[in-house]
Amino acid sequence: MIICITPLSRTSPLFSICAKNRLDFFDKLNEMNFISKLIDVITSPATSCYMDGTIKPEQHSCCAAQVLHELVEKLSVEDTGVYLLLPLATTPMLIENLVHCIVNKSGRDYSLTHSLLLTHSLTYLLTHLYQRWTK
Repeated sequence: MIICITPLSRTSPLFSICAKNRLDFFDKLNEMNFISKLIDVITSPATSCYMDGTIKPEQHSCCAAQVLHELVEKLSVEDTGVYLLLPLATTPMLIENLVHCIVNKSGRDYSLTHSLLLTHSLTYLLTHLYQRWTK
């Protein structure tokens, strides 16, 4: 559902109609520590996800990294969306966990594709956060 959210600018007529509901939705996600839990799935899927043997931890991690990338891409362009991304700018440990996962300091045997996906997502994330908070 989150990925399907269309960014709304403040000048859009729809913004005033659904701004409160969107803000309430983002507020509830923040209360659930959504971004933190998503990063936990990326960095330690074996402890954050239900594993039944048919899906590898790396697959959980890759999908979560793609969700994070989509969130940053869609939510960084709107004022209320940035509210959901705020923990990434205020909690350095979240970014550190992503970096540690990329450089494989935990000893997990993830593929090069997984590391490249995480690197791309983290680069995109940091670029957008930097651009957003240095305006």
